[in-house]
Amino acid sequence: MNKQYIIAPLILALALTGCGSLELTDAQKETVEALDNKLEETVTEAAQQLEESAAAISDNKDGIGQQLKEAEEMAKEAVAASSALADAVASEKTTEDTSAEDSLADGILSSPSDIALTDTDGKGTDYTFLYDGQTFDAVYKPDNWKIYDSYKITNEADITIICQALIDVHQIHGKDMASYRTADDMAYEWLVHNTAYELLPDGNELKEHARDVDLDPKDQGRTLEEIYEDRTGKELTMNTIMEYMQQNTGE
Repeated sequence: MNKQYIIAPLILALALTGCGSLELTDAQKETVEALDNKLEETVTEAAQQLEESAAAISDNKDGIGQQLKEAEEMAKEAVAASSALADAVASEKTTEDTSAEDSLADGILSSPSDIALTDTDGKGTDYTFLYDGQTFDAVYKPDNWKIYDSYKITNEADITIICQALIDVHQIHGKDMASYRTADDMAYEWLVHNTAYELLPDGNELKEHARDVDLDPKDQGRTLEEIYEDRTGKELTMNTIMEYMQQNTGE
């Protein structure tokens, strides 16, 4: 602020108070009056500027407030849209996963009788059964069921039902030779053979063995790695698996 705007009120204060009996000359009175008028103008101008500034701030505040409100609404809409998208993706994935699980779980068989297991030689050795429009051969020897072309049947639920049909006719001892194998653990061995058949390249001797499954006591509960090591005397490593996959794809 200009220094004269500070000095003027001081002079007025002295004139009105400070010595009460102060006598001013006409020239001094004119000067004081002039300063008084200037002060009034300055105060009025300052008041107007403050009023305008306050109005501008208020208007700007309203504008900022409106912008903030709009931004907040947009943010809420974005969050809602993102949440809806995430829910939709999760729902779709759940549906896909459920469908995949249902596809794996639900087979075409409902009971062991559906396969029409038949003793073809009347000696309890040679059998046939039906599955998905095809006839499969199964041979029983003491503690061994051999299913030919077992790799063609891949549904776990159906394989379990087939195994139950087999053990309903002839049971197979477990590895301890005291217990008996269940349809579930026989199905597990069957699936391991299927995996080996898919993994091994054409022409591989083990692949030829894996096309048929022998359900007997010794392979109960064995993993693919354990069966591979038992058959080859070698460890099944990731490098070995990759080599087999490359051979299958011709790379």
